[in-house]
Order: sequence, then structure tokens, then C-alpha cells
Amino acid sequence: MVESMVMSSTVIEMTESISNTSLNNIGFTNWPDFLLPKTIADLKVLLSIGSHKFPWCPQFLFRDFLEVMFGNRMEKVELLEALVVGDKDTTPPKYSQRIYLLYGDDDKIFNHTVSDIMKAKLGENTSMKYIKKAGHLVQLERPYTYNRCLKKYLSCSSGYGNV
Repeated sequence: MVESMVMSSTVIEMTESISNTSLNNIGFTNWPDFLLPKTIADLKVLLSIGSHKFPWCPQFLFRDFLEVMFGNRMEKVELLEALVVGDKDTTPPKYSQRIYLLYGDDDKIFNHTVSDIMKAKLGENTSMKYIKKAGHLVQLERPYTYNRCLKKYLSCSSGYGNV
């Protein structure tokens, strides 16, 4: 029933090799240290790595965001650790649908190397677009460009146009 899919700033499976490559790219040794900041300085690092150019925000916003978003730390650490799959335990899925990958051109987490490998694993029904001046948070940083690309692809997959 599903003719096509759009995947943004993601990978099919977070394998050990993708995890290690991505962590090396951003200068961390594990996902909890990066994704579950403990201080405002850590939160600013998270947001600066996730974006092409994070806008200035007043200090109280960071403090409030940190307080609201990063509770239940132990449970979240367990979830993050369970997300990584061993390289030998994975087999790429075979999708019959057309797949459209949308990434920020400056995605530091899943850079061009990682996204190109994913495109190759997904096969010939996969097309990819990089959005300039956007990082991992491409939908938030460039919403108009992102939505324009999404609409163009969705109209094409309905049989009404070309990507």
C-alpha cells in the first residue's frame, strides 16, 4: 500500500560501525554523553553539532530546556545503548518502495560518507538530496526548503511530476 518513503537525517540501523564513525566525527565516545547533556555548556555543544549554525538564545532558554528535556536519565541511557546493533547481526532490509533521503549538507552526525553508504545499501530505488546550509536538524533549520523538497518528491511519487 505504501508506494514511497522519505527518510531524513537517519540511518536504517545504528550499527557499531556507523555508531563509531558518527561518534568519531563529533568527538564523543558514547551517545549518552552527547545526547543527554548534564550542563548548559553540554547542551550548547549538542545543539551546535546538530545544526549548521545554531542561533543565539538567552541563557534561561537553555536552562529551561535542559530541565524539561533531560530527566529520567538512566532509562534514556539504557535505550541509547540498546539502539546500537552489532555489525554481524544486521542485514539491510529490502524495500520495494521508492525511497527519498533528505539530509542537511552540513550534517556532522550522519555525514556524506554515512548517508552515501546508506543510499547504496537501500538500492537503486533510492534517491538522495542534500539541503545546503543545514545540519542534522535540517527540518528545523531550513523548513521551507525541506518542505519544498518534500512536496516535490511526494508529488512525483504520486505520478504527478519528476524529482
